[in-house]
Amino acid sequence: MGSNKIIFLCLLLTLTACGGKKSSKTGVEGSTSLSTIFVKGDPKELIKGSTLDKNSFISERDMTEYDNYSLSNIWQFTEKEVIVEKEDTGNPEDGNEATEEDQTANALPFYTFQKLGNDYIYSNPKSNLKFGFTVNNGKLELKTFDTGYGVYDLSILHYSLKKSKDSFSLLVEIQEQDPTEGRVLLSFVFVKKSEQKNILKVDDHYKYIMGAGVAIGWPQKEILQIDVCGNQYKSTEDAFNGGIQVWKNALRNKMTIKTNYLSVYPPFSDLNSHCIYTVKDYSTESRPQYMNPASTTTNYDTFKAEIIDADVFVWVKEVEKDGDISKMASYMIDVTAHELGHFLGLGHQFDETFKSIMSYDNVPYITDYDQEAASYLYPTLK
Repeated sequence: MGSNKIIFLCLLLTLTACGGKKSSKTGVEGSTSLSTIFVKGDPKELIKGSTLDKNSFISERDMTEYDNYSLSNIWQFTEKEVIVEKEDTGNPEDGNEATEEDQTANALPFYTFQKLGNDYIYSNPKSNLKFGFTVNNGKLELKTFDTGYGVYDLSILHYSLKKSKDSFSLLVEIQEQDPTEGRVLLSFVFVKKSEQKNILKVDDHYKYIMGAGVAIGWPQKEILQIDVCGNQYKSTEDAFNGGIQVWKNALRNKMTIKTNYLSVYPPFSDLNSHCIYTVKDYSTESRPQYMNPASTTTNYDTFKAEIIDADVFVWVKEVEKDGDISKMASYMIDVTAHELGHFLGLGHQFDETFKSIMSYDNVPYITDYDQEAASYLYPTLK
């Protein structure tokens, strides 16, 4: 299974925020976003302190309710970084820029449950990916993941069902550890088939998480709750609040953003909670001269043309390459504001023609370009 896992890791590529290893989505399925973040340290540090729910919401009696869902996003966190020889150009994101590909272009395949002996397989005929469930006290519990190259035993960590029941997620750990790759944490996000809404396409020089000119944001008329999860330094809390306030000001009369500080909270995979997490023992950039202070995971429903979940990770080990995180309030405000741009649906803007908080040019404020790009996601409400 070790050699199979290497193939599996090669399948799970692309990231829509800072700090990941990206490529075009090749060889897996449709417009599923397949993302990987290589780390140094135990990936379970990402869920340390969170409250996990290992009770399945899928019963054998009502499992057909979860037919006709599509696999929308996969997030993979793996312990050991794959080192690629490349020229040091001075840009830590060189080669990792957000894809120009419109990820809405291909139809998503739909999954259904089929009985296999005493178990059930959740699969689609057009996909190599299959999820194996066993029945325990009438509930379907996820146990295996078949990539088409190998079958992996899983330990379920958290089930999450959106309150609207139009999406759900499965957070798992691969049981068998390949010594060359280390521990692996996976989050699978499924969305329910619904009427296809029009997806706004604008000028390609506006960069979004779904591709150049593909404007998908949060449901504008709903309150967007962004929570700070876990105990923080007071100065760090203030910095996070400062970054949030930047976008509250920019989106005034366009949407309502509220914030809470939570000591009890679910893991990042939970679709009903959107958090800023501080992760202490975790590193995402192997080169000491560079730091990747934060990353954002964003999940979306292309049927409804909207973001359904997002979370921000602040990597303490990365920030401490340049100084104590508790003493870098101004810098952390800028980092938070940049990541919340991704959270809200904006992609990186690396074209020097456009000054942007979404660039790596240390722009500490929302520019005219940012306002224009955000206005397509969130026009002024009447």
